[in-house]
Amino acid sequence: MSKSMDLNVIPLGSGDKGKAPSCGGGWENPANFKTNNDLVKTRKSKMYGVLCGKHNNLIVIDYDTHKLEETSINPKSLKGVHGSGAYIVQTQSGGFHVYHTYEDKYEAWKGICGIDGYIDIRTTNNYVVGAGSTGYKLLSGNIEKLTPMPDIIFKKLDGDISSMREKKTKRKSKSKSKKVHDLDEADALVEHLEDFGFTNVEFRWDNSPYNFTCDQVGGGVTCPCCGGFHDNNNFFYRIDEREMKVVVKNHSESCEAKTLDSYKVVKYLFERKVCRIRGNLTYIVEEEKPWANPFERPEGVQPEQTINTYRYHGIRELFSHVNYKGEEGKTHKFVPTWLDDAHKRDYALMDFYPENCPEEVFNTWRGYAVESIDPSLGEKGSHEKWLELVEVLSGGHSKYILDYYSLLFQQPGRKPRTCLVFRGKPGCGKGVHLHSLEILMGSDLYFETNKAQQDVFGNHGQAFNCNKLVVMNEVSMKYTAENTQLLLGLIADEAGVLINKKGIDPYKVRNLAGTVMLSNDKVVVYVDETDRRYAIFETGEKYRNNQPWFADFETYMLKPENQRAIYDFLMKRDISQVDWVNDRPKTKAYIEMRNSSLSPCLKWYAEFIDNYPFEYNDFNHGRCLRGNIHRWRGDELCNKYPTRKDKDPNLVFGGDMRRMIEKYEVPDDCLKKDKDNGVTWWTIDHQKSKKWLEDKEFLLLEVAGG
Repeated sequence: MSKSMDLNVIPLGSGDKGKAPSCGGGWENPANFKTNNDLVKTRKSKMYGVLCGKHNNLIVIDYDTHKLEETSINPKSLKGVHGSGAYIVQTQSGGFHVYHTYEDKYEAWKGICGIDGYIDIRTTNNYVVGAGSTGYKLLSGNIEKLTPMPDIIFKKLDGDISSMREKKTKRKSKSKSKKVHDLDEADALVEHLEDFGFTNVEFRWDNSPYNFTCDQVGGGVTCPCCGGFHDNNNFFYRIDEREMKVVVKNHSESCEAKTLDSYKVVKYLFERKVCRIRGNLTYIVEEEKPWANPFERPEGVQPEQTINTYRYHGIRELFSHVNYKGEEGKTHKFVPTWLDDAHKRDYALMDFYPENCPEEVFNTWRGYAVESIDPSLGEKGSHEKWLELVEVLSGGHSKYILDYYSLLFQQPGRKPRTCLVFRGKPGCGKGVHLHSLEILMGSDLYFETNKAQQDVFGNHGQAFNCNKLVVMNEVSMKYTAENTQLLLGLIADEAGVLINKKGIDPYKVRNLAGTVMLSNDKVVVYVDETDRRYAIFETGEKYRNNQPWFADFETYMLKPENQRAIYDFLMKRDISQVDWVNDRPKTKAYIEMRNSSLSPCLKWYAEFIDNYPFEYNDFNHGRCLRGNIHRWRGDELCNKYPTRKDKDPNLVFGGDMRRMIEKYEVPDDCLKKDKDNGVTWWTIDHQKSKKWLEDKEFLLLEVAGG
């Protein structure tokens, strides 16, 4: 402390921690320097302040590291950037004051707080508590041999300060007519802070938005928190999310923190995540969701928000701990008062609108998880490994799948009205691939189930409740056949689905979800000859049970740069000319599955024609009229037709053929029945029949493309 006596200093001792000036106002006036210097010498105060800036030819960088949850800042690291000879003082709170010689280029800085949320600048008309004061320990350097500020530190701070002032200008230009919920959190709190007693509150620093300045900083205006005066430090706030209160305090340790817990303040905090839906008298609560990434949460990705619904008694119980202070100073339960509030936050109904949401609708859309990743990272990542797996799983028909995924991301407000079906052996990577889409979308927009009978077709099924992709795993024909019409409606109908949660009145939401089915079975869904909904793929086995490859794929999908690269790839894909029905590839898997649904008679007829002339080229069976046209006796053909032993083959064959001709509209020039002398004859043009069967895709001919 003795070496500091050659500096201009002031006595401290006021406030709870004794760090406020005990010499009264005017300490920054040069006319009072000698008096205050003498007071420090004569009183031998335990606390004294060192004037900063031009008054002592020094500038101090104040590292308030206690504001950081974790930090690597320590004396060694500070010497590494400020120089080995830097003068460093450890503060009461565990932070650090680093002194450097003053230069004219610092003139424009003034005293500024909150750089990166924890760095303050102490310059002309500011002071810091001096080394040797209670709780302030000199760690290194000599006050008589201060070092210049390194250029790297100056450029960093100067850039940050310029940025903060630029953002302040932009913030001031914001329209004051916006509603509170449209503004940043800090701006929304201005009204509440001014109700508490602050005046001209201003949030200047977007990179540390909890810091604010006001008339109570400098100028001798009383602090609403502690009743004292704060000449140097700005104020800050923090929000107690559980208790729903705002705690406000000056950065000066002499200031006493106060709680803003009026009904108005608690209501603002409460309604940031709670509202009422009038349509079915339910209450919505937006809560942070525990991470459910199938691999694990990627670094830098923020927790997702989940939307939960509660009835009247549920909302009372959930927030029974929340209180507020009335004007008379008494504590009251918040929720009962809020429930009776005629001006509470509420909406007519809840629905799912990626764009153009009506004002009276609570919108559950929160965007895709991948959109929160810095776009610049995409240039450092790659979509190639992901694309490779799509190619393998599509059996060479990846175009339609990639177009389908692009539609999901490019136009989230549009519903894909077809369904992708992947069938194949276990271990090919179907599930791993779909989990990669869950990572891109976020689990709140992706629903996967292996209990379709319950989650999709059940009375309380939630699969299509505000999701963008519904994946049915381990699908079986047993359940899809029983629910064919319901399933087709869910795939194609965007008018809406009725959600019937247990304990909640039913409500309707828009159905914008795409649909994917995964199965190991050969036949998964009923596909008839008029189908317009299914695109079916046989999964390739290139990586089947290749655990090292899939482990590498999971590591690849953990990296945000790859996630963003996949998203960018899909967003750039041109899908403007896609015909979502007619561009579906007619794969071998599709034709097999569709033909499995054909009538037994048509299957027999297709096999009969496809095998001609090998099996039936026999002059004892049918008369060759000319070329490929044969005339067959009915009793000869019915002997070729599979019939149960307890049935009359002639009656069964004749009836089945008649129904087949009517249902599938078989042309007369392909197949014609007539009678001659009481004998039934069938005239069949094998060449035209084969052409008709091929045109109708009743023969197993895979169509390229897609």
